[in-house]
Amino acid sequence: MAPAFAAEPAGAQPAPEWLVGKYKGHNRNFSSTISKQDRAAVESAVADAKLEATSKDIDEALKSIGATTIKLTISADGEVTAELDSISAKGQYIGNNQVSWQAGPTSDIVRTEKGVNFSQVGNTANVAEYIKVK
Repeated sequence: MAPAFAAEPAGAQPAPEWLVGKYKGHNRNFSSTISKQDRAAVESAVADAKLEATSKDIDEALKSIGATTIKLTISADGEVTAELDSISAKGQYIGNNQVSWQAGPTSDIVRTEKGVNFSQVGNTANVAEYIKVK
């Protein structure tokens, strides 16, 4: 089940026509761009759940996220949804080729020949590459 999210970000705008659609992609660098704070949170959650996992197990799990397909949907009204397995993230197109995610970060959008790339503002190594499928 997808987590509940807070209200839509202020300043949501209709998405440009070229951006609207369905995409599939990957964030191949996810495991190398995760912050130390986020890594500590993962390790803490594993310990709290009383799971047996070594640092190597956690590293492998984080790397596998980069190989998992992300489904991205961008609606004409600017609503953005990214789905990775059972996890769903919501955001809004806010103009200036950016998406504001309800979880906090903002992504810059770069149009490519086959789709779009999303890079996290302030962490340009964190890039998800998407191919438009519809």
